[in-house]
Order: sequence, then C-alpha cells, then structure tokens
Amino acid sequence: MKIISIFRTRAAVLATGFALLLLLYGGLPDSLQAEPDYARWGRIAVQETIKRYQANVLDYEHIGRTELSSDEAEEQFKLWIKQGTREF
Repeated sequence: MKIISIFRTRAAVLATGFALLLLLYGGLPDSLQAEPDYARWGRIAVQETIKRYQANVLDYEHIGRTELSSDEAEEQFKLWIKQGTREF
C-alpha cells in the first residue's frame, strides 16, 4: 500500500488530524479559549436577574467597566429578558 507523500511523517499526520478536528469542531475547545474578565460578573448578573424577576434571560451585552477606585470596579450589562409573552 502506497502512502500519499503528504502523510509520510508522523508529525504531518498529527498536524493534519488536528487541523481536521478544528474544522469539524468549529474552533478551539472552550478550555483553550480565554474567557473575558467580565464573564464571571455576567453570569452573576444573569442569575440575580432570574431570581429577582422570575424571567428568562435571553441574552446580555457587556456595556463597560468603570474603575471606582484602585481596588473597586463596576461592570455594566444590558440584559434581554422574557417574562411571559413580553420581551424587554
């Protein structure tokens, strides 16, 4: 059986396999992608909104971060929620 020249080395086979996995998977696994600094606070904002308003949070947008002092900051989020048939 003849091996195609592009796959002659083990490294080429591994690199090609990894490239194919990336194409099939659609990018790097979540564990390898960096999470933005505000993501943790976004999750907390969503959880607290669900608790307070008994509504589904459809999406959120990070508006920005304001430095209040050298050790405090405020994150602002815009939430898209659905309560019953209303979305706001």
